[in-house]
Amino acid sequence: MSYFQVIAGQVIGSDHMNTAIDQGVIPFVDVASRDAALPAPNDGMLCYLTSTKQHQRYIAGLGWQPLVPVATIQSAPAQSGTNSSGSWVTMRTLTVAADPVVRLADVISSASLDGTHTEPWEFAILVDGTLSGSMQRCWPGSPGTPGTRFIIPANTPRVVTLSCRRYSGTGSYTWNADNNYWSLIVTTRRNA
Repeated sequence: MSYFQVIAGQVIGSDHMNTAIDQGVIPFVDVASRDAALPAPNDGMLCYLTSTKQHQRYIAGLGWQPLVPVATIQSAPAQSGTNSSGSWVTMRTLTVAADPVVRLADVISSASLDGTHTEPWEFAILVDGTLSGSMQRCWPGSPGTPGTRFIIPANTPRVVTLSCRRYSGTGSYTWNADNNYWSLIVTTRRNA
């Protein structure tokens, strides 16, 4: 049954009431009370959990999902390394896990060369080995802030890296795991 409105004098049957329930936001104290009351929810049903102050909707095949986007933030583990070439070398790596829902990813990074180098370096975000978003050229002591935004298809992991390469000159660049000037943060938002 589709959306309906009651007209004066109309007889309201159980099918009408069940449709009306599916059209509203049903409050429950918690997940247990919701699941007890709705053992077989219909696709698209909405509820509100008063204990967590969270709206949810039921999606067939996925179950109850938050109604508003949920953000997941990952930060890259510490790594050390050296690059003395004009080729991209990975400085930080994050694997964004597969998810059954399409997500939008925002990547933020920051990088700063120390003052001991005289040649410029380039920093970039690579997604699955391909340049994504902005690339920054940095002189010694200056910050680089490459970043990107991309779609993560459902059930598909992505490997995101902060990488560097020498732009010109002949020097090398070494970074340490405990150097606080390097970061790579990926925030993904899923709107189920």
